Amino acid sequence: LIDLLPESISKDPELVRAFESAAERLISIRHPNVNQVLDFGKANGRSYLVRQYDEGISLAEVLHRKKQLEPEQAARIFALAFAGLQAIHEKQSQGGDLGAGNIFLAEMGKGRKGRTIKILRPGLSASLFVEGAFRKPEEVVPTLRPLSRPEDDLFHLGQSFYEALSGKTCRAT
Repeated sequence: LIDLLPESISKDPELVRAFESAAERLISIRHPNVNQVLDFGKANGRSYLVRQYDEGISLAEVLHRKKQLEPEQAARIFALAFAGLQAIHEKQSQGGDLGAGNIFLAEMGKGRKGRTIKILRPGLSASLFVEGAFRKPEEVVPTLRPLSRPEDDLFHLGQSFYEALSGKTCRAT
């Protein structure tokens, strides 16, 4: 999969350097519960990120249908998600968007049955790739910095765990 940065971000040298620095950290993460970043660069004036393609469904889609998970199922899913987050933190990267939309139930692959959990776009906010999501450059840079507060990621993944168990949204600003 290819994610393109909006033109407004791709034109700003400081933001491109911050993006490339984040991508360099992410490309070194190799963990079964993290969607792998394969490459990054710039073409035709736009910065891009290439990620592993996984077949499957997001936790958000599952929750849309089921509203909430049984405790045992939620525990299995989030145990794997927390293992992936630990691998991300070991490379000094942020978890990125840890909401249900970026927790992915991926097919195991050829000849293997079942699913595994993957954190999509590790270390990056999904809104980074949406034109107009950020109004000022200073809003973008914090989303690309190296890990500084791992407890923030733990809190956000914990919120997603609560939402999966309870069926209730608890997002705080």
